[in-house]
Amino acid sequence: MPLIQMKEVFSPLKLFGIKLFFSISDGNYYIKVRNKHRRKLNSERSDHNQAS
Repeated sequence: MPLIQMKEVFSPLKLFGIKLFFSISDGNYYIKVRNKHRRKLNSERSDHNQAS
């Protein structure tokens, strides 16, 4: 599995066990709820949403 560098984004939801992370390597946002794994949130990047 590749190494992904992430930074934690400040959010008041952290008081309830919900943490937000920003991936430096691919530019996506991830969410972690309590002890569960990080999940990727839908990204709004233009290169993923281009119509062919």
